[in-house]
Amino acid sequence: MRMNRKHLFPTHLLYADDILIFYKATMQNARAIRDIFLYYGVISGQDCSREKSQLFFAKGILLCYQRQISRALGFSVKKLPTVYLGVPLFAGSPRAVHLAAIKDKIINKFSRWKGMQLSMAGRLCLVKSIIQSSLVHTMMIYKWPGSLIKDLDKACRNFIWSGDINKKPSFMVSWDRVCGIKEERGLGVRSFDMINEAFLMKLAWNVIKGKKFGYDILHSRYLDEFGRSRETLLASLVWGWIKQLVLELIADSYCLLGSGSSVYFWDDDWLGYSIANKIGIPTFLPSRLKHTMIWALWSARNKCHFDGIYLLGRAVLAFIKSSFVEVDSSSTKMGHISNISSDYMVARRIGVTVRIRPPPNLDSVYWSPSAYSWLKANTDGSAVGAPGQINVGGVFCD
Repeated sequence: MRMNRKHLFPTHLLYADDILIFYKATMQNARAIRDIFLYYGVISGQDCSREKSQLFFAKGILLCYQRQISRALGFSVKKLPTVYLGVPLFAGSPRAVHLAAIKDKIINKFSRWKGMQLSMAGRLCLVKSIIQSSLVHTMMIYKWPGSLIKDLDKACRNFIWSGDINKKPSFMVSWDRVCGIKEERGLGVRSFDMINEAFLMKLAWNVIKGKKFGYDILHSRYLDEFGRSRETLLASLVWGWIKQLVLELIADSYCLLGSGSSVYFWDDDWLGYSIANKIGIPTFLPSRLKHTMIWALWSARNKCHFDGIYLLGRAVLAFIKSSFVEVDSSSTKMGHISNISSDYMVARRIGVTVRIRPPPNLDSVYWSPSAYSWLKANTDGSAVGAPGQINVGGVFCD
């Protein structure tokens, strides 16, 4: 994983015994990857299968470069669309032609079942346990075209009522009622449109959270620090159809503060923007210096509100600068900076004069064993409260 223009970008992905490698299409990189494979084979005794390995090039790569890289690695060149682990991979938005093969497999399953000889309860069980679960992987990734969704719902509806997907029976209950939950007198069947939207909503929520691998890549590329959509032209096969779902989830979500341990009053997005940015705190400041400046402004506000002391702009600025005083790192007093070079550089950048103290003198302490015929005693104690519980201990060495 590496950073590219402040965005996460994977260099490789591992799944079971498969590996996906992403690299710039140059002969230098191709030779380096070939040497890595050869070295790995010498060390481990395993060799990659060149017959099963394939190369996919982005648009704009000249055909002569593709042939050179293919010969250097010994891999064949393949183009999209293709299928990996049962999921079709293609460029652009999903169309009916990309997913039609999956729909046809589902339709063929119906034809192999003798639905006319099964009871309605048996047909319902097949639809819920086999048909709807077969499309989980692709519906978790792609927004299915409406025409395919309509064909699948029609096949399930006809199979449940008559046992034949090509026979349209007279329906006693509407399909929307059948797709309701059992508590609402439905049969617990889910329409494929509802399943697809539910999975994409979960995908959009994981992108907003950005805590799992893969989702953090989309989060860093398409969302800002507050979870809002970036104005970007970066292309993505997934982001195009979950963008609207992300915006809907953000608009309908709220935050539970809980203990407040992960809440930052000045930096969090409370009003569509952070309060620190609203009052003009420089964004280049580290968080500790930013909080120091905010503390100084807050103190100036309290002087005005409670003590009746009105500070003009220059006085407030002088008050802020006076708060940046160099102290020991062990100090817990607010309004100070730490003894590190980055804080000094930022302080000078905003016009603060920094006093750098000389380093303390260090005295060396050595331990030596006790002399012959002497007994050494090392003791220590601690107390909780005054008065309070006391514990003492000691070690005696000869």
